[in-house]
Amino acid sequence: MMTNLIGEVLQEVREWQPAKNYRSEIKYTEDLHSALREKFQNSQVTRDDKNNKKGLDIGIIHQSMYGNASVGIELKYNLDKTAEYQRLIGQIETKGQRYGHIVVVLVGRTNNNMYINLNNWVKNKRNVITGVPQKPIYIVSKGSLE
Repeated sequence: MMTNLIGEVLQEVREWQPAKNYRSEIKYTEDLHSALREKFQNSQVTRDDKNNKKGLDIGIIHQSMYGNASVGIELKYNLDKTAEYQRLIGQIETKGQRYGHIVVVLVGRTNNNMYINLNNWVKNKRNVITGVPQKPIYIVSKGSLE
């Protein structure tokens, strides 16, 4: 019985080990998608980036008698350029609206400044008065910081 979809997704993503060191974001996304489909067989796990490009890379929806829970996952390979960072933020802002939670998975090489900027951006997405995240966004780094 699934009671905490985001907690279980975060645990699975943190434990995920790609089958090999790929040279493209698509291969990492396929690998992670396959692992998540195997783990969350009672949930809908889709490649939302292929669904008319309307979503993040991977979407997970779990339906229960208590309602629906959803997590969007955006995977970034070699986040080392400002343009890629800005594109990532844009994707989260526009395509991330359809999910209750968002997980950003960084693979390959990540520029340390980009990582710091991303963390700061996530922290600033909180309500100024309550400190509660406007939309929970989690960052999981699976690669190297440079």
